[in-house]
Amino acid sequence: MSSATIHTKVVGLTFHDNYPNSILEEAPDFPSNKVFLRREPANPYDSDAIGVYVGLGTPIGHLPADLAAQIAPEMDAGVPWEVDFAEVVVHPANPTLPGVSLLLRSM
Repeated sequence: MSSATIHTKVVGLTFHDNYPNSILEEAPDFPSNKVFLRREPANPYDSDAIGVYVGLGTPIGHLPADLAAQIAPEMDAGVPWEVDFAEVVVHPANPTLPGVSLLLRSM
């Protein structure tokens, strides 16, 4: 999967503190506010977990498990993956429950 570009959504947003404010407060700053990935091998639910963080380290969610299972071994081997673009997605039927969409790129 090296040298890839992937579009994905962030999952588990509602499990993080201060949701939806954590997303809505950061929204005006996307994509200028740094969004980054961090491996979480000690995650008790998934040893392949890859967290999604904003700014100075605010956790907002995770990559989907199937994608994390593909990317985690590369990250563990030192292949850097970066967030090229992030956007807040608000569905008209649920305007108070925003989502986040990412464009990832391997280096």
